[in-house]
Amino acid sequence: MTKPLSVGGMGSSRDHARSITGGRPQEAPSPTLQGYIVIGSTGEYSRRHEWPVRVFLSEGAAQAHVEFLTAKRMELPAYTDLDWGASVDVEDAMRVFDPGYSEDYTGTSWRVSPVLVDLSSQAAGTNVAAPAAHAAQVAGDKSREEQ
Repeated sequence: MTKPLSVGGMGSSRDHARSITGGRPQEAPSPTLQGYIVIGSTGEYSRRHEWPVRVFLSEGAAQAHVEFLTAKRMELPAYTDLDWGASVDVEDAMRVFDPGYSEDYTGTSWRVSPVLVDLSSQAAGTNVAAPAAHAAQVAGDKSREEQ
């Protein structure tokens, strides 16, 4: 049974930490770095679509990339002036700069959002090693099926 959370300064923050962690010791926070992600979006309501474009270490660089993408899109014909084949050409042209680029009648916009980048080796190992181990397992399963 855990202790109830203290209210109004009664009890210590250590008691509070124990109550929410079940008495387990807390790990030190992972080292982080402030980053800024450029996010693209198009559509509205339930058809709204967002995608990550690129992460920058400087907010100014991220904002400059938003301005660059916006300027590149303005150089191309408007979506509403295009037939289907030409709209595909516009998307292909923009995907050189924004691999996830998509557009509908509402247009496309980009924004900058702050994000903490986890620098711990444990986080990198989780994100990199797990898919590699899974791929190796799948390859092993396929080779056993072929025998």
